[in-house]
Amino acid sequence: MNLSTEEYCALTNLTVTVRPGDDDYEELDAWLRLRGQ
Repeated sequence: MNLSTEEYCALTNLTVTVRPGDDDYEELDAWLRLRGQ
């Protein structure tokens, strides 16, 4: 799935701003997987 940052945040119901490639983005992805989303 290719999502823009806005779409990604909207789908995950988060208010943080991340950009693909940033460390925070990878950490967020791992965190979401841990939460089972």
